[in-house]
Amino acid sequence: MVCGAVAQKRSRNILLMQVDSGLYAGSDKALINFQATLPQPQSDLAQQILKDPYNSLDFALKFCQCRLFSSRGHGMSISVLEIREAFASTVRIGDDSLVADLDDGRTITVPLAWFPRLAHGTPAQRENYCLIGGGTGLHWPDLDEDISVESLLAGRRSGETQQSLRRWLASRTRA
Repeated sequence: MVCGAVAQKRSRNILLMQVDSGLYAGSDKALINFQATLPQPQSDLAQQILKDPYNSLDFALKFCQCRLFSSRGHGMSISVLEIREAFASTVRIGDDSLVADLDDGRTITVPLAWFPRLAHGTPAQRENYCLIGGGTGLHWPDLDEDISVESLLAGRRSGETQQSLRRWLASRTRA
């Protein structure tokens, strides 16, 4: 309904009037395309969640291991629908990787090369980090680097430009 209204460039007021008038009342059929876009177990789960979001979501969280949509990249599977926010509890940095342990038992390992400031830091600078936002992010004050757990889970590397990194490296050699 909403997608159709947007596609037809109907105004918000017209859409509200149609809903209030009961235009779509009695329509037992949901306007969805889960069966066309998702594999069988995931499409059934998505439809059930829409029918009864509270009970179905509780069931899905407790018992179901399927994901509504997953994408593969960098050797990991991630869910587009994250049910709860993840929090880091500890971080370790090796010669070539950053390892973050999450409070839910997962461990995320990403290449250190994804974060050039960390890669250029000394071991002492890498060890001097703090959890920010209750563990939703990581901060290295000596390297002026911040990384969110969400970014690690999504497989996103640093978005810093080469020009910015060059300026930062030049400022380190002057200091």
